Amino acid sequence: MKPFSLRISFLLLLLPATLLAQSKNFNRSVEFSSGGDLHVNTDVGTVRLTSWDRNQVEVIARIIGRTENTSEDYARRAVEATKIELIGDARSLTVKANYDDVPYENKWGGRNRIVPRIEWEIRAPRQANIDLDVDRSEANLRGFDGRHHLKTDRTTLRVEDMSGEIRLNIDRGDNSQLSNVRGSLQIDADRTNLMFDRLQLTGDSRVQMDRGNLELRMAGSQGLNVSMVKERRSSFQSDFPITTNSFSEDKLEGAINGGGPRLTLQTDRTKVHLKNN
Repeated sequence: MKPFSLRISFLLLLLPATLLAQSKNFNRSVEFSSGGDLHVNTDVGTVRLTSWDRNQVEVIARIIGRTENTSEDYARRAVEATKIELIGDARSLTVKANYDDVPYENKWGGRNRIVPRIEWEIRAPRQANIDLDVDRSEANLRGFDGRHHLKTDRTTLRVEDMSGEIRLNIDRGDNSQLSNVRGSLQIDADRTNLMFDRLQLTGDSRVQMDRGNLELRMAGSQGLNVSMVKERRSSFQSDFPITTNSFSEDKLEGAINGGGPRLTLQTDRTKVHLKNN
């Protein structure tokens, strides 16, 4: 089958009886190859991204007007102007909200725009590379194998049953949790508490974290080479015996269970705890 190209920009039309409604729904499925790249980009709302056994991506979205600090009429017009776009093909697909036509209001001495809240339900093949970029939301991901880049701002993140290369950029992530994660980690976190449960590190990993708590719960048999550089009021605690090569107030080098993948930690005002699951 020849690869297909797809560029869909859907603006759902509301029925006459619901012209004054402050919400609308979107539902679309497209073909998607196992192992492809799936990009999801949105702002304000919730995202639930889960795997299934079909070579398709299904997107269900509910677009809801926000009436805080604005009128119901403005919220209705903002909903009408918001588009859901699916751009790409079966190997690389982008799912995004397009707010370009959402009107501005002249308010508080300037031009302001309040975009609607979107509640997403997205399903994709388990073998997929997930690229998630969300702001001011709650994000839940479950059941994917691949190379993943999760970028979040002011968003609580919940991840379960993910494997592969995981890159996480998270700012103001509140209490975010990742469970049953297998593979390697590249993490940059700020003002966030991160908890990993049933973590299996199979590749070299790096964590750079500022102002937060980092809890890594791993099996007692996990082997690691640990390197940690501590800055301003950081602390380190391990349930695992560590054979240290060097140890000082601001630096630690050592091995757990004879060594294994390298875990490099660079922290500032962060509490780190390696826990035996």
